[in-house]
Amino acid sequence: MEQEKLLRELENGFAAEKERLGFSVTLDELDEMFFVRDSVLDAGFVSKNLSRQLARRVVETYMSWNEYLNGLMMPNPHHLLQATEHKLVDDETKKDAMKLMSKAMVLVSRNTNVGLTKDEKEEGKWFDEVVPFWKETYLPVLENVMGQVVEGWKEQAGK
Repeated sequence: MEQEKLLRELENGFAAEKERLGFSVTLDELDEMFFVRDSVLDAGFVSKNLSRQLARRVVETYMSWNEYLNGLMMPNPHHLLQATEHKLVDDETKKDAMKLMSKAMVLVSRNTNVGLTKDEKEEGKWFDEVVPFWKETYLPVLENVMGQVVEGWKEQAGK
């Protein structure tokens, strides 16, 4: 029952933020990629600064993947899993992943700047960019990377 109340509060708050900031992305779209509903349920509250709470979840997702990719590109030599996975991904895909991390950091940095400047127009634009960037740019590279990693581990396990 408490979860339903939180989710209703999220939906109402989201509608208000969408109107205030002028973005078009939907709650379902954000949730599909960034699990924002789960994040709110996990936190146990809907922030009075809901747009910042949602942005934090989006940034956490990008940064989590960027950290993984960073470990893949520049593995700690004492971390067997990173060192192994580094060898499983071809050089062209590594180059793509490096570019991808830079592009994601543009979004992450812009979000930080929005938090500092309180620029509502820029914040609305940011929300409208994070979903298509994920779908059209980030996810295809991740799928390629992870496909190579999975196949490489299968080969390793079969030896």
